[in-house]
Amino acid sequence: MTTKYTASVFSKILRFESDKLNYPQNFTIYDTADSKNLIKSIVKEVMQNIDYNSLSSYQIEIPICYESSFAIDKETVLNQTKLSWEEVVSIHSSSQYLVYMLGFVPGFLYLGGLDERLFIPRLDEPRLKVESGSIGLASNQTGVYPMAISGGCQIIGRTPVDLLELSKTVKIEMGDFVKFFPITSDEYKLNNYQPKRMLIHGN
Repeated sequence: MTTKYTASVFSKILRFESDKLNYPQNFTIYDTADSKNLIKSIVKEVMQNIDYNSLSSYQIEIPICYESSFAIDKETVLNQTKLSWEEVVSIHSSSQYLVYMLGFVPGFLYLGGLDERLFIPRLDEPRLKVESGSIGLASNQTGVYPMAISGGCQIIGRTPVDLLELSKTVKIEMGDFVKFFPITSDEYKLNNYQPKRMLIHGN
């Protein structure tokens, strides 16, 4: 079993089946050795007792235009990764990303599973406004801004899909997977996309 799928399983258990664990439902985690041991024991119990075949995994595919007009941090990304832009797009769009959590605003997805070749730091100072639909890189994660807000990610593209509107019909949950696929600026303008939450494992 891959680490990525194991993480997905664990996130689903904590969210949907935490009542099956032999621990209080509300407790505070501090950065201490005891807390770390508690977390390890919870993870061990989950992994030993869960029936993996009974769990379902879902994936959502989202179009991204990686062209320069949307990739406002293209040069910074090229300088820091030492890759060509074609390589950046290929690497970013070929990976499968795990939804770690949703926040810090409605519809924002914290996505894990970024290829190490694309690890770059956040901006030293966040932008006051990042356009809605922008997708960025920050350390070992990637994410899509669901609305125009301030943010510190290095922007490499934009999706025409309105994630807030999408959330009314397609419920993306912690533990789901996201894949991106490249589109042209003309396809971006047409925006003939209706992402669906597709079953990729289980019943």
